[in-house]
Amino acid sequence: MALRAAQPLLGKTCLVLGAGGFIGWNLVHRLRDDGAAVIAFDMRPAPDGCPGDVEWVEAGLDDHECLSALVRRADTVFHLASSSTPSSANADPAGDVDNSILPALALLDMLAESDARLVFVSSGGTVYGPDVPVPTPETAPTDPINAYGVSKLAIEKYIAISRRQRGLDAIILRVANPYGPHQNPLRGQGAIAAFLHRALTGEVIEIWGTGEVIRDYIYIGDLTAALSASAIYDGPHGLFNIGGGSGLSLNDIISKIEPLFDTPLQVERKPGRPLDVPASILDITRALEHLGWRPETRIETGLSQTLDWLRGVIAPRS
Repeated sequence: MALRAAQPLLGKTCLVLGAGGFIGWNLVHRLRDDGAAVIAFDMRPAPDGCPGDVEWVEAGLDDHECLSALVRRADTVFHLASSSTPSSANADPAGDVDNSILPALALLDMLAESDARLVFVSSGGTVYGPDVPVPTPETAPTDPINAYGVSKLAIEKYIAISRRQRGLDAIILRVANPYGPHQNPLRGQGAIAAFLHRALTGEVIEIWGTGEVIRDYIYIGDLTAALSASAIYDGPHGLFNIGGGSGLSLNDIISKIEPLFDTPLQVERKPGRPLDVPASILDITRALEHLGWRPETRIETGLSQTLDWLRGVIAPRS
């Protein structure tokens, strides 16, 4: 019994789609630590340091024969695979449909022929829209104001249809803004990673607008704990907000990053963007009460650990 408490996924097989990405790579390690047999699926080859007991499958979501066979082997399928960001989706909505929604529909067909549970990572920061209570509960109306949020919400709706019509076992996590080690600071998504990278390399930190836009940030270790808990959750809810439980403005982030460096940060302010929701903080009460999970990492600790990782992979500018 003690072993199963320490490794809650012992005996389970978990398939991670998008295993080479920021969330996916951290999740692979979490699931392995929690006792699961892990199948990692990604278009990229296995990264250096991939554990030998992780089965890495280098393939794309369009390889339906390969993916379908893996789905049939899994107890839980974590769908994290996406090449879109809020800016890229808005620039090319049709491409986002091709790269996000259509592969998700194909995956739902495969899941209908299996007994696997789906855990889908949606976007808590974009599906709700601007006119909702803050903190925002799962019951708030959804009204995304960018193509990225529309795409995530569309996949949620198709999952709901598959639940009703085909009995799909699925958990949707609407995730706040994750940050932490292994997040690519150059991808154009993730203010904390971008700010730390620019501070470390001596570059100017760009802030769009006044810097008072408020966001909910969650450390990657807390997020992967919620994902792991979703694999074994046994209860009535199929939708959870997953966030840090509070909000910080971009100016707050700057003020918390600056003490980590010996010299003042260089900050440049640019005009605000119409695609930004003014404030997004998720109400995580449902997850706290039903998922057996809570965020444990203070923002100061998370920033320090993220900076330590960046220092190990990026040479500071002299």
